[in-house]
Amino acid sequence: MINFNRFLRKSPRNCSAYNSTSGRFNSPQFQQPDDEQIAQVVAREHSKLEQELEAQARPSCHQRNTHKPLPCSGAYTVFKAGGLERRNFDASSQLTLQADQQIAAKMALYRKGVQEQIEHLLQEKTLEFQVAQSTFKAQRDENASQWAAKIEAVETELRKTLALLPEEHPIAQGDNREPRSSKSTSTHVRKSAAVADGILKLRQNTPRRTNHQQSVRPSPVFSASSLPPPAALPLPQGRSLQHDQHQHHFRAPDEAFSRRHPEVTAQYPRVTATGTTAPTGPLDVRPQRKLNYDVVPAHPNRASLDFRSGKFLVPRGEQKREDVILPLQKAIRTKMQELLGIEYDHFIGDAIRLGHSTPLELSIGAYPSSLIPFRPCWDDLKGEWNQALGDLFLHCFKLEHPELVQNLAQREAYICKHFHQRLRTLRVALDRQARNAQGRITAMGRRSERRRAIYDKRETWTVDNQQALQPSKEPYPILLLYEMVKLLGTDGMSSESSEEMADAKLYAVVEKNWRHPDVIRLLRWIDAHWTRNVGRSTGKPFHERLRLPHGKAAVSLRFPIAGLPRNFYHPGWYNTLSVKQKQRLGAIDETPLPLYLLQYDIPPTTNAGLDH
Repeated sequence: MINFNRFLRKSPRNCSAYNSTSGRFNSPQFQQPDDEQIAQVVAREHSKLEQELEAQARPSCHQRNTHKPLPCSGAYTVFKAGGLERRNFDASSQLTLQADQQIAAKMALYRKGVQEQIEHLLQEKTLEFQVAQSTFKAQRDENASQWAAKIEAVETELRKTLALLPEEHPIAQGDNREPRSSKSTSTHVRKSAAVADGILKLRQNTPRRTNHQQSVRPSPVFSASSLPPPAALPLPQGRSLQHDQHQHHFRAPDEAFSRRHPEVTAQYPRVTATGTTAPTGPLDVRPQRKLNYDVVPAHPNRASLDFRSGKFLVPRGEQKREDVILPLQKAIRTKMQELLGIEYDHFIGDAIRLGHSTPLELSIGAYPSSLIPFRPCWDDLKGEWNQALGDLFLHCFKLEHPELVQNLAQREAYICKHFHQRLRTLRVALDRQARNAQGRITAMGRRSERRRAIYDKRETWTVDNQQALQPSKEPYPILLLYEMVKLLGTDGMSSESSEEMADAKLYAVVEKNWRHPDVIRLLRWIDAHWTRNVGRSTGKPFHERLRLPHGKAAVSLRFPIAGLPRNFYHPGWYNTLSVKQKQRLGAIDETPLPLYLLQYDIPPTTNAGLDH
């Protein structure tokens, strides 16, 4: 027997690809050897074996005149006796054959025992299913019989109520004529209407009968054609009825309901304040139940509009789920988030950065060994890699939550389906997060560029004016402004958030609420001087920026700059800090600010007033 493990041990790359247990190559990059290559390997192994045996057969000085067998890895052993070489076949091959036969017999007995256990378990599960099915049918028949008894009792009450009417009354005669006096029969008619409304509610709330379910309800005595004419029955008192001085006032008709149910509203009369019957027309007939959109055509007010076809789409019916479905979905979602190492779906980007991802080229033809680490293939959600992960997840989930999947074989298919649905949901969240991250990076880069441009402009103005005012020996105010700008730095400048409009861009300044109002006024003073003097020089003009009234400016989320003078911080903001926060801020002693420069006001221009 050729030992392929020794051949594969010489090549680390192929050793990781060959599985000695299953006898297959797992790596897609490794090709299966053909018959010619296998024959070459076998011949090379035989030649090596013969060389080893010949080398071991040569007697040594301490092995002469001994009968001890020399160690040999082949199928026979070489003995030395009196300097003569004798090669006899060893009985190890026979012992190996007997051991293999014993192992095969044990494996056969083990397989037989496992098969018997599986058959026994299958019989038990089948018996449990039959008992549960019979119990469910008995409960269903019992519920149906109870509903039938309720309907029969209400119909009996209606029959007794109709028997109280006089024989000459048109309702008792089954005629569609209007009654002569509505006042004389108002009590009986109101009772009849209430009973009829009760029958309708009972029938609407009765569980629907499926195709395989046999109906045990008796046929109703009063069908739709044999019920009393609704034109003679006033509406039952409800939300649409107001009682005022023993008179009935009805609200305006619901035209939407009238268009959906013309066969109902056309039969009811309009009742005036005096109790008389008005001309026939639609009334405010609103049933006290939720409408079933599977039967009733959808109305534009209750349906969604498809902009591609220009038609209204009928909303889907009410989804009825079992009580165990919601806990099952929650358990699946929690387990997947635990494997990914995240708490919510919008943290899926962190899971990808931690290595919970498999490249597409590695997922083709490979099979994952375990769920730890959990690495789905996000490039091919329907591939074999994720299908194998779904099988492993199902096995692990059944071990951790046996109470959710016991005695229900269809739950296994639902778990796999919901697992792949969760993968699609996480992929959508991952794509959305990638788009948002790219947009945030671009916006932050633009804001940083604007802050840098504002800082360079102010620093340039202070340096140029300081040098220009040196002959006049008045550099002190400009020097203070220069030191103020240098202390604030780039992060101390205000940034702008732009918003696209039809013809131009709208710029809104992001406020830094930690800066002192005096510092902001001095920065505006520098901007005004720059715009009036430097900004009017020849060359390419500045871009016009549209700034509209937008109320209070947005507050910046960036951290304040530490280590500034005390008078650079806003007093109201500084007093709200705790002792520990003030220590971390590290404000230094106050420095003088040239506030007397503010008396030389300059009219603002279009580009002035960048700070708030």
